[in-house]
Parts: sequence; structure tokens; C-alpha cells
Amino acid sequence: MSSVDSTDSGSVKGAPAPTPREREVLALLAERLTNREIADRLYVSVRTVESHVSSLLVKTGAANRRELAEKARALLRAMPAHNLPPRRTTFVGREEELGTTIGLLEEHRQVTLAGPPGVGKTRLAIEVGRAWLDRTGDGVYLVELASLRDPDLVTTEVQSILRAPSASTIDPLRSLADHVGSRPLLIVLDNCEHVRTPAAKVAETLVDSCPRVKVIATSRVVLGTKSEQVLTVGPLEREPAVRLFLERSGEPGATGSSVHW
Repeated sequence: MSSVDSTDSGSVKGAPAPTPREREVLALLAERLTNREIADRLYVSVRTVESHVSSLLVKTGAANRRELAEKARALLRAMPAHNLPPRRTTFVGREEELGTTIGLLEEHRQVTLAGPPGVGKTRLAIEVGRAWLDRTGDGVYLVELASLRDPDLVTTEVQSILRAPSASTIDPLRSLADHVGSRPLLIVLDNCEHVRTPAAKVAETLVDSCPRVKVIATSRVVLGTKSEQVLTVGPLEREPAVRLFLERSGEPGATGSSVHW
């Protein structure tokens, strides 16, 4: 069985999808780099690279390292590069804000979409992520914080989405930043208002420590970080609001809890 054809994600059926770090190792394998060269590029140990390669051999079904390297580009094309939810309704009425947010991201590292509940901040952030994905082809991750009740779990949630190892012996934020490193990621921190302080710390740490990371936050209040650019999101105009309401009403099972506005 071909490892590329086994699943849509490029993994052997039933195997976990490669982590973001494993995708990065796979990309460097495609460049025919040695384990030492990969370790130097990613600022990790050779043993860590060997561990990632071993995991990739299992997940992709490649017979050996040479086969893995030969098929790396095809494998990467088959792997998901984001965790954005599927589009369930038409994106209407926010074209201007979409363009403005993308423009802000091009010039700055952190953008917060601020506004009252229910106006469409999450949906706008996701659409920005889709547009960014079309440009980069990789590395857009949504971290949903609405259900968190313990502020101390914000960093843990981001680690989980990015599949970063949890390190009990060092600062978890430092560990997260080390895991992300120089990867070009767009991270969407959604619904930050009730965990404002830890969300702000995560955003600020990633922006300060990871030179190719950009962050979008959605929140009822601004986060207050030094690099934050704020775009206020108001209610939709009447015509697109009615259109969206009718579309949602006509979609079986579509409710406010299941559809990102």
C-alpha cells in the first residue's frame, strides 16, 4: 500500500497525523538534509530529529529514511496544514474588514478583532486564516478558548493544538516558544476576554520569541500587549445580516452553537 494514498492526510490509515514539528522535519528531509543539519536548522538535538524521523516512518508507512525523503514532498502536499473548521455558510458582509485585517497582518505581528458578542469576530478571524493559508499553504491554527474556565490552561490549550510537548521542569511558555521556533505560523486565539491576561502573555511571548509567528485574537476587550493592533468589529449591516440569517435557517442542524459566525 502506498503511504501517500493511504489517507487524505498522507498517514497510514488509523495512525495519528504528523505533528507540525514532524511536518517541518519532513520538509527538511525533502531538501536531503542530514539529521545533524536538520537539528541545526531547527535548534534541537540530533536525538530529537531521530525520534521525529522514526515517528514519521510509522505514520507514513515508508520503509526507510531514504524512501521517506524521496516521498517527502508528495506526503507534505497530502497532509493538512491547518485545523480550520469547514465553511458552513457563505461569508458575507465582512469583505472590507477581511481586507483590512489581512493588511494589518502584513504590516504587524498581532491583530485583535474586538467587539461585542455575536457580531462575527470568530468567523472573520477564520476567513482571514483561510486567506492566509492560500498564501502560505501551511501553518494556520485555531485555538478555541471559550470553554476554558481556568486561566492557567490557556498555554496548555495552545500547546495541545500545536502538539507541543508539555515540559514540567521549565516555564511552559518558554517551552511553547522553543517548540514553535522559526516556523511561519498564524495562530488564532479565539474568545480571549475571560482569559485576557494569560492570552495576552501567550500572544506577546510568541510574537517576541518566534520571528515568523503572527497572532490574531478575538475578544470583547483588547488584550493590551505592546504590539497589538486593534480592529473594532461592529454588527453586520441589515442586508447581509438578513441573508446570513436566512441561509442559516435553511441549513439542517445549523444553530449558533455549531456554526462559526
